[in-house]
Amino acid sequence: MIPISYPSPRVSQLDAHILDSELLSLLKEQLASIFQLHTNSRFSYSQNPELWSLLLNVLVFKLTVWKSGSSYGLALQNLKLTDSKTNKLIGVSKRSLLLALLVGDYLYSKLQSYLYSLDDNDRSEPYSFALFNRVKSYVYRNRTALISSVDNGFKTLNLINFMLFLVNGKYPSLIHRALRITMTPIASDLLRFNGSNVNFEFQNRQLVWNVMTEFLVFLLPLLQLNKLRKMARQALSTSKSQEKTTIISPYTNLPLSQCAICHDNNNQAAASGMKSFTTSGNITNPYVTNCGHIYCYVCISTRFNAIKASGEELPCLRCGSKLEWFREYGTSEDGTNEVDTDAILYELEAIDEEEEEEIGSALVKTQSLSKPDDGDEDGSDQDEYSEEEDFDEDEAMDM
Repeated sequence: MIPISYPSPRVSQLDAHILDSELLSLLKEQLASIFQLHTNSRFSYSQNPELWSLLLNVLVFKLTVWKSGSSYGLALQNLKLTDSKTNKLIGVSKRSLLLALLVGDYLYSKLQSYLYSLDDNDRSEPYSFALFNRVKSYVYRNRTALISSVDNGFKTLNLINFMLFLVNGKYPSLIHRALRITMTPIASDLLRFNGSNVNFEFQNRQLVWNVMTEFLVFLLPLLQLNKLRKMARQALSTSKSQEKTTIISPYTNLPLSQCAICHDNNNQAAASGMKSFTTSGNITNPYVTNCGHIYCYVCISTRFNAIKASGEELPCLRCGSKLEWFREYGTSEDGTNEVDTDAILYELEAIDEEEEEEIGSALVKTQSLSKPDDGDEDGSDQDEYSEEEDFDEDEAMDM
């Protein structure tokens, strides 16, 4: 049975590799954004991505592994690179070999690009050495098979190495196995670790954000978004109305019977040396605006025509509000006349009842006054009738 030893947790070793890869990816994105406006330049990132990747890898390696024997990801996981033979931090020789492997990876990628870029014209050029010509022709004919064989071989070896790593927890990559480099804890007892060499701020931040996102995903369906939106609109509308009430213009304290536009026109004429009319200013044919202030019809209509022609927003001269519409003073928005109910002292029905009572009493008085006259008239009629009868009888006797 293979003895199992645990120099450090497997998860920590794999997480360290992932963190280093993420760091390089972020640096590459930042570098690519720098050359975004210079893509056609000879030294831009898009023209030489392998070279810039090599420079970033070398720079990060110099600041981390070469300096302290531990990369950023390893330091975050409380790990360091140790020689398996001496159980000490790796020396300069193995650090140099790791640096040489970075350069070798770059050279291998350039070799692949060169082999794929060969064509028949390059193959037809003869060289003085026959052996070199044979090798070149063989590589040209079998370049795809050679590259795929090398890649498959590395992948197979990496798979076998990873299976062994899962068993004994040592050598997470082929490079570490070939150089006999293991990962051991910087501080064996984390309870006594003072944190001067390892910083867990990144992990703490990730945990906090994960908890907050889960809480928001749980909380958002419970919130009444429509109600909150309505409350926000009301708050904004009240704040805007307060801002409007606090605006003070030179014509704010002008009497309501005076037209602010007339006064403004006179002031402009006087300032420019033109003739001004001191008697003008009283409102004629009053019209009211959306902010509730009253102007002359000619003045306010001229101002709206200027707004429509120039497209410039001319505010109200009294309060500074935006002018949107105007209508005749004393009418509602639908065009009907406005009636001030507070000014009505008597209801219409009460007035009709009083008038009827007065008319009835007047009729009674007239009837009472006209009764004697009617009697006299009847008596006189009867006398006249009797006189006529006597006159007729006298005429008959004479006959």
